Amino acid sequence: MTGMILFGDHPVTWRRLLKRCLELAAIWLVLTGGHSAAWLPGLAVVIPAAFASLLLPPGPAWNWHLAGICRFLPFFLRRSLLAGYDVARRALAPDPGLKPGLHRHPWRLPPGPARVFLANTISLLPGTLSVEFSDDYLLIHTLDRETDLKGELEKLEGMVGRLFRLAPEPPNAYSPLTQPANALGERLPGPQPRSEAGQ
Repeated sequence: MTGMILFGDHPVTWRRLLKRCLELAAIWLVLTGGHSAAWLPGLAVVIPAAFASLLLPPGPAWNWHLAGICRFLPFFLRRSLLAGYDVARRALAPDPGLKPGLHRHPWRLPPGPARVFLANTISLLPGTLSVEFSDDYLLIHTLDRETDLKGELEKLEGMVGRLFRLAPEPPNAYSPLTQPANALGERLPGPQPRSEAGQ
């Protein structure tokens, strides 16, 4: 009776719990490299996490398209290797040539899991980091503001759209913002337009 009151509208069966434990255990093994010393701490993490995940209200389903997965994985791996090489080259160079900046990318995907997946994917790619998630745009920090970040983001967003069976639409008002940033990642004022009186 206590279990029925505890779980309420979120019925937890042993089969669902076992399935979720196996899923989280597989993730734990990957993160720890399968070291035997991490097995005992893993039990203390996996079992409570499995219970907690089953008690959460169900979120929107991630309906991925198989053809989209086959296109996205090679694209992501290639971009990761190229970006990782660029970051390593800059780290070893006497002059890394860093020109950090902030780029505002207006959404072309509808609200939902696809936007979250895109923001997380951008953060996983070396040299870029999603720093602000709003209803209208995604603010991204980049190591080199002079790269063609706009084109790369549009390609990536298209790949994510096909992955989620969505067709990215043109933004209503596309006004990309690329600003310099200081070492702390703060926005710096961009160049101001000259007034007619000063010309």
